[in-house]
Amino acid sequence: MTKEILSFDESCERTLLASKIWLVNHLPKNQYNRVYVLGSWYGNMGLIMDFMDIKIKQLINVDINKLYCRNNETIYKLANVNFSYKILNRNCNDLKFNHADLIINTSTNDIKTRNWFDHIPHGCTVAIQCRNNQDPEFQMDRPDTLREFLKWYKLSKTLYTGAFKLNEDDEHYSRYMKIGIK
Repeated sequence: MTKEILSFDESCERTLLASKIWLVNHLPKNQYNRVYVLGSWYGNMGLIMDFMDIKIKQLINVDINKLYCRNNETIYKLANVNFSYKILNRNCNDLKFNHADLIINTSTNDIKTRNWFDHIPHGCTVAIQCRNNQDPEFQMDRPDTLREFLKWYKLSKTLYTGAFKLNEDDEHYSRYMKIGIK
């Protein structure tokens, strides 16, 4: 198998899909004109949102690997998601969230800085997650507790916070989430 196929399989792991479903279950059920998904990988979040009847006019996947986004374009078209994508560096420092209604980042601990958060316009809905384990490939910040995670990202209005304990084979960790308005 090629690395791309293995990566797609990994993007469909039970714990990753469960954490995305958890996020979508807590999103405000609005009509979203423009949604940005940071670190989109193969774009599973958009498919889950469509399946769970979250209305999206335009979905912009942001990832460092153009192949991931391109492979999902056909699937998105079949799902009637108005698909477009951007490819930016891992830190997302140069990202401008033009006319964004919703920003999703399910892997805040895989981005080296928190500068991307500073670029989110005030009044925008934000849904962010972080895990308390760390991939050895990345040496970024990671919170040990939900309380620590919540301090990192200030919102003007918080709609939901929580922790989700995940157990997969020999890997046990918690995923933290915060949804609100910046």
